[in-house]
Amino acid sequence: MSSSTDDNVYIKRGNRYVPFGRRYNENYLPDGIWYVRHYEHSYGHTNIDHYLSGLYKVGELPEAIDIPKLCSMHTYCEYVMNSPEFKELMDKHQYSFQELTAKIVALVVKLNDTIKEKTKKDGTR
Repeated sequence: MSSSTDDNVYIKRGNRYVPFGRRYNENYLPDGIWYVRHYEHSYGHTNIDHYLSGLYKVGELPEAIDIPKLCSMHTYCEYVMNSPEFKELMDKHQYSFQELTAKIVALVVKLNDTIKEKTKKDGTR
């Protein structure tokens, strides 16, 4: 999407890609609100105010964005997209919308149960 001299980072809006930030050294984040996650061998960061708020928008976005809820939705989305069960279903290339939705809902419930169990065990909120 970008040439070697283009420092823009793009997001797809409809049928067009529009710039929403600038690419820099990974130790620098441009202005904005960022959701940072640490994994076992790496970390990830996603812009909340420009990327996630548009990605998870349904209807009109309220004036005040519920940032924890938005980050949670993205955590669930990443969990589903990276799960072996979802990847197996997608590799089949033959599924109904009901099968796809059912698998996503099952994975969301599974992650939710895991979070509840960890919260109960750790005594955290």
